[in-house]
Amino acid sequence: MSSGQFRAATIGAWTRAQAQAALEALVFAPTNHQVIPGATVTTVFTIQLDDGGNLASNANTSVIATAINNPPTILDAPEKMAWDAVGLPDPETPVGARGIGEPPVAAGCCSVLNAISAAVGDDVFVRAPVLLDHILTAMETKKPGQRPLTANV
Repeated sequence: MSSGQFRAATIGAWTRAQAQAALEALVFAPTNHQVIPGATVTTVFTIQLDDGGNLASNANTSVIATAINNPPTILDAPEKMAWDAVGLPDPETPVGARGIGEPPVAAGCCSVLNAISAAVGDDVFVRAPVLLDHILTAMETKKPGQRPLTANV
């Protein structure tokens, strides 16, 4: 049902029991992460029967789906994604770069940097990445083992 329609050209040759079984076998799979957890989405279905001469229609069938708190996975990503550069430099970064993939990665990096800082001191490094050489040099010389990041604009 990817197109949103179920059509059976040979339904006229079906018995009533076969048609009923086909309808009961339909599965509704709501879109993942369409709304926040706890919110609901109502999907209304229209069921039509056209036997070639008479058309019967019913638009009163609906399914209410309540979102649950499942974390998104890579399987939830669409097959085709669009992206575009905003063309506006970020004044908070040294070279004006912007990005959207960094926040989840930065949390882990910050946790590791905080742990290193707690273990060896706050003034041992002034930027990431922190290499073992940087830490050892800073501990031997009592100065940061690297220069601060500067903008070359």
